[in-house]
Amino acid sequence: MPRVSVIIPAYNAAATIARTIESVRRQTFHDFEIVVVDDGSTDDTAARVRAIGDPRIKLRSYANGGLSTARNRGIAEAGGEYLAFLDADDLWARGKLESHVVALTRRMEAGAVYSWSCTIDEEDRVLGRHQTASCEGDVYAELLRGFFVGNASNTILRREVVDSVGPYDAALERGEDWEFLVRVASRWRFVVVPQYQVFYRLRAGSISWDVDRMRDGLLITCEKMFGDVPATMQSLKPESLAHIHLYIARSYLTRTADPGAVARAAASLSAAFALRPGMFLNATAFRLCCRWLVARAVSVRAAERASRLFHAAWSRSVPEVDPWG
Repeated sequence: MPRVSVIIPAYNAAATIARTIESVRRQTFHDFEIVVVDDGSTDDTAARVRAIGDPRIKLRSYANGGLSTARNRGIAEAGGEYLAFLDADDLWARGKLESHVVALTRRMEAGAVYSWSCTIDEEDRVLGRHQTASCEGDVYAELLRGFFVGNASNTILRREVVDSVGPYDAALERGEDWEFLVRVASRWRFVVVPQYQVFYRLRAGSISWDVDRMRDGLLITCEKMFGDVPATMQSLKPESLAHIHLYIARSYLTRTADPGAVARAAASLSAAFALRPGMFLNATAFRLCCRWLVARAVSVRAAERASRLFHAAWSRSVPEVDPWG
C-alpha cells in the first residue's frame, strides 16, 4: 500500500490536469498514489490523464456529482496511510509531501498538517502570497474565526482523521473544505510547515469567479458550521461572518469587471465593519479599504494596478518562490 494517497477531483480540467499531476510526480517523496476522480468531464480530461502513463495513477470516472462528491469518491478509492487533497488546477512545490509526512511523523498527536500558499495565474506566474498562517495545536476556535488554511489543496490528513469526522458535505456549494476542516479541528490537532508549498490558481471561469454565488454559499456554510458548535463558541460567529464579508469584498475588486462590483464591495465592507469594527485596524483590512477607495475614484482596473505595484515593492523583501523551482 502507498503511504500517501493524493486525491485530485477533476471536472473539465484538460487545460491544467497534466501540470497538476506533474507537480505530484516530481515530489521528493515517492511513496504515493494519485487518485484522479473524473467528475463527468465533457472535455478530454480523462484522455490527458491516461496519456501520462504512470502506474501510480488511478483514474476513476463517474457521472458529475460535484466537487465534494468527487473528493468523497476519491477517499473511498484511496489506500494510503495519509490522504492529501489537490484540486486539478493547483500545484505543489517539490518538497510538499516530504515535509508534511515528516511533520506528522514527528508530531504523533497531530492529525492534519498544512503549509503556506501563493496565488498563480494561468501561466503559473506567482501573483501574490496571501496565506501565511502559523496556527498549531488546538486550532478549532481559530478555524471557526476564518479559513486560515486558505484552500482545499493544502492539508494532508491521517486516514483515521477522515474516518472519524465523516465525508465532505455534498450539500454545501461553497466553503465545503472549510466546514470539513472545522470538523477535523474539533477533534484533532494541527501542525504547520511554514513554507510556500501550495500554488493556488486564479483563473476566469473557475468556481471562485462567481462572487455572488460564493458569497451566498459561504454564508450558508457559516450557518451550518455554527449550528454544530458548542454554545461556548457561538460568540465567534460575528468574527467569522466579518471575515467572509472581507473575502467577498476583495473578490469583487479582483475577480469581476462588473460595473456594480465596487458597490457590492462597499456593501460587503459595511457588513464586515458592522459585525467587527475593530478588525479594520488590521493591516490587511485597511489595505482593502484603500483599494476600494481607488476603485471607487478611478476604476477596478486602476485599483488592481496599484495593488500590483504595492505587491512588487513588498515582495522585494520576500524570498522568491517558483512552482517549478
